[in-house]
Amino acid sequence: MLPLQKLLSDITHPNTTKILSQIATSVTEFSTGDTVRIDIPDETDPDHDQYHDGHGHIIDVVKGEITTITGEQIEEPRYRIRLPDGEELELPAHAIRPPIQ
Repeated sequence: MLPLQKLLSDITHPNTTKILSQIATSVTEFSTGDTVRIDIPDETDPDHDQYHDGHGHIIDVVKGEITTITGEQIEEPRYRIRLPDGEELELPAHAIRPPIQ
């Protein structure tokens, strides 16, 4: 069982479990070397225009951070990503997706 899935199974409030389950199923685990797509759907986010739908390669899996969602805390991995121009970003798991084929 993945750490996030175990955490989800330990939560008893039905609405919180449903919300966190949806988030957990939408987050894919990646490994060093994987190609990923950056997903910043919020058009008001200052990084949206520059990075949304961009692609890069995972160069490192960084220690997880605690993210608070609906009052519950979950540990979310962060990934260091190298873009084709050589720029490196560190993004939380919820901000990356598999590449569009």
